Amino acid sequence: MLSSLILLWSVEPDSMHSIDYWLWTDLIAPESERLLKNVVRVHRQEEADLFYIPIFTTISFFLMEKQQCKALYREALKWVTDQPAWKRSEGRDHILPVHHPWSFKSVRRYMKNAIWLLPDMDSTGNWYKPGQVSLEKDLILPYVPNVHLCDPKCLSESETNRKTLLFFRGRLKRNAGGKIRSKLGAELSGAEGVQIEEGTAGEAGKEAAQDGMRKSIFCLSPAGDTPSSARLFDAIVSGCIPVIVSDELELPFEGILDYRKVVLHGW
Repeated sequence: MLSSLILLWSVEPDSMHSIDYWLWTDLIAPESERLLKNVVRVHRQEEADLFYIPIFTTISFFLMEKQQCKALYREALKWVTDQPAWKRSEGRDHILPVHHPWSFKSVRRYMKNAIWLLPDMDSTGNWYKPGQVSLEKDLILPYVPNVHLCDPKCLSESETNRKTLLFFRGRLKRNAGGKIRSKLGAELSGAEGVQIEEGTAGEAGKEAAQDGMRKSIFCLSPAGDTPSSARLFDAIVSGCIPVIVSDELELPFEGILDYRKVVLHGW
């Protein structure tokens, strides 16, 4: 049970990898508006049991020049590791968001003792070095969906409109494990009841994906560049049954939630 935290650093949020932003905004919200009622925010290091570091690493990676981003990472690293709290535990009681496989990459080896908040474990070794991540110390958190929640009224109205058996919209060409996408596209092309299409970025692309999911019974959720994909959570909030095609996937809170009740996956 988390009992106390201290806020050390903050920058700006990012869309589907914005778990760190939502945790941070809850920590600094007025007590009456907070969702994490069992987490007490403190302002003195000696009073804290855990130290949450909301360094928004992903947006820095994508929006800053490469050298600027690395300089920011080094500055954040130095600030955090110079603190008495870090030196006391060597970071083992610090919580660090690394919710994108490219984020914080240049310096994260120096913070490998911390508890990392990850989108997946990627046991293939393509994105995290050996000894950096493990289920013993780290926590996998879901992507923030790119589409709107289909609430009970929406689910009721969409029930009779779900005419498509299997739907996928997204980039069909990916790296590493994501190559399965192009193979599935070729294999399922023209199959009855199956709709697979190349996705586009932007609001129009999101609306098309949301519309397709709300009209489908099953939604294909293959691996992306890493074993996980935001499409899994887009499908769940759309009321579409996800069909996971990813051998290396570690799902968020898998030890607590029985995903067999809501997804199809070859466990």
